[in-house]
Amino acid sequence: MKVLLFGDYSGFHRSLAQGMKEAGHDVIAISSGDNFKKISSDINLCNTADTRTMYKIFGYFYNLLAILSLCLRRYDIIQLVNPFFYGVRNARLGKFLLNLLLSRSRLRSLAVVGCDSFVHKSFLRRELFEGLCKRCSNIDYGQETCPYSSQDTVAWNRKVMNKIDCLVTGYEGAYFEAYSEFRDKQMHPINLPVNLDEISYTINEVREKLTILHGVTRLGFKGSDISLLAMKRLQEEFPEKVELIVVTKLPYLEYLQKLAECNIVVDQIYGDVLGLNALISMAAGKVVLTSYKRALFDHSCPAIEIRSNAENIYRQLKNLLGQIESMPKIGSDSRAYVQRFHDHKLIANQTLSFWDNLLHT
Repeated sequence: MKVLLFGDYSGFHRSLAQGMKEAGHDVIAISSGDNFKKISSDINLCNTADTRTMYKIFGYFYNLLAILSLCLRRYDIIQLVNPFFYGVRNARLGKFLLNLLLSRSRLRSLAVVGCDSFVHKSFLRRELFEGLCKRCSNIDYGQETCPYSSQDTVAWNRKVMNKIDCLVTGYEGAYFEAYSEFRDKQMHPINLPVNLDEISYTINEVREKLTILHGVTRLGFKGSDISLLAMKRLQEEFPEKVELIVVTKLPYLEYLQKLAECNIVVDQIYGDVLGLNALISMAAGKVVLTSYKRALFDHSCPAIEIRSNAENIYRQLKNLLGQIESMPKIGSDSRAYVQRFHDHKLIANQTLSFWDNLLHT
């Protein structure tokens, strides 16, 4: 198959592309690197969020030329990672690029793995996400309402959906339910892909201190302020036993280096599924604390479920401090779990089978 994967979130499309290429398919992944994460693709677009005026102007023109060059080819599949590709929504340029790009493909797919208008609406309906959207709007965007709830944004989201044939969704939780109204579209829930070949695994041994890592990205959406309260409380209570590593918006490769230094990763505290940061940390053999609904996953999943309050996170961390000898076993089980359910080659083949069936029906 000839496949074009447009955009990326935390290496989702990058890992999917790698798995498909290893299966012998002709795949191009194009993205701007998911902002500060600087995740590489086959074609790297400029990050037009840069505040430097000349860089922004150059970036728009470079990106436009790169996208137009892709339209010289025809594809079996084009998949967008999100309805808001290329940073344009209802603008004429966005509509032109959307129509031109998708006209070059036999099958048009949308990956539902990040936030958009329908995911936002789904979050509002679920008790598990209570307060999340308000935190995200207020803290991350500095406004009262979510940018994905505006009339223009919802209209663009629907416009994209009118061009789409099928959806690939992360798991069967809120993301799957978000698009339940589009029953005429084929939907395929998949586990998120992780390329374990790129993630070093070491035995999770506690040396001088139990080292806990938290990466701050979106303070409101991920709940970093709450997580840090719990982590600092534990360190203040046991300063001779606990070390904290707190990093903010590191590029992906630099983050992996920090990941190698820790025993425990405190991930996001809102949500019902395992995100890519949790899975990457598990693949590295770390003990992961994250918010997810265990019923959606195999019983062997060793990730530790946390709630969105500092007291719960603190108690889980304190419990692990008293079980340091269990770290190597949890770490090895974590790696094995990702290998069994999230290997990029496995997920790529499942996705290709889904698309192939649609192309031949």
